[in-house]
Amino acid sequence: DEIYSYNLINRVCKTASAFVYIADKNLEPFKNLNHFDAKKFHKIGNGLEKFPVNPIPRSALNIPEKSFVCCEVSRAIPEKGWQAAIDAVTLANKKSSRRIDLILVGAGEMYDKLLGKVPDFVHLPGFKSNVRDYLATSDLGFLPSEFAGESFPLLIIDSLFSGKPVVCSNLGESAEMLKSNSGDFAGIVFDLVDEKVPVEKLSEILLTLANDEVEYKKICSQVSSAAEKFLIDKVAEKYIEVYNAV
Repeated sequence: DEIYSYNLINRVCKTASAFVYIADKNLEPFKNLNHFDAKKFHKIGNGLEKFPVNPIPRSALNIPEKSFVCCEVSRAIPEKGWQAAIDAVTLANKKSSRRIDLILVGAGEMYDKLLGKVPDFVHLPGFKSNVRDYLATSDLGFLPSEFAGESFPLLIIDSLFSGKPVVCSNLGESAEMLKSNSGDFAGIVFDLVDEKVPVEKLSEILLTLANDEVEYKKICSQVSSAAEKFLIDKVAEKYIEVYNAV
């Protein structure tokens, strides 16, 4: 509770020489209690191991080879935007000259609710440990999340490591994560409206990427650069620098 958190932060700040955080919003409790010292706080993002991926054959998922495919990997809870994803793809397909398919990887409440009740362009493989294989067979990582606790979505890292750009909600560090060394973005970030996904706007984003090869290749060209900062050895080096400094 609030009192416990207050006491915990007070105790820890008396003994800690440095803090590492992944998202700017992590600083709020320290600032609220006047314990923020910029010299002691170091922002270091998460890192993951990069390994070879083996794209799932589209035929195994009943997806046409020429489809434009979006893939979301998340817990199947309402806040992760599964319904908004379906609604946006459904709307985009009504206007698109190219079919758009959606893969929703994960298990939970929404999986149970949607199974057997989705259009043929929506695919529900359930929980999978080889998520990058599903992202690699897709054209786009997808995270239309409404989850207020979103901070550093691993879906973005997994998608970039699979060679795919991302379209996602502007929550947590999503925008920074997609930024390449040049300052351009390996994807598109959109704002929520009244804490909800703007389905019509999202459908227009998908419609453009599915049918405009130039726009799609523009974000694809930034993927490799944006992915570099998540290599686990680079992240480890930053942690070592902090330890050596204190």
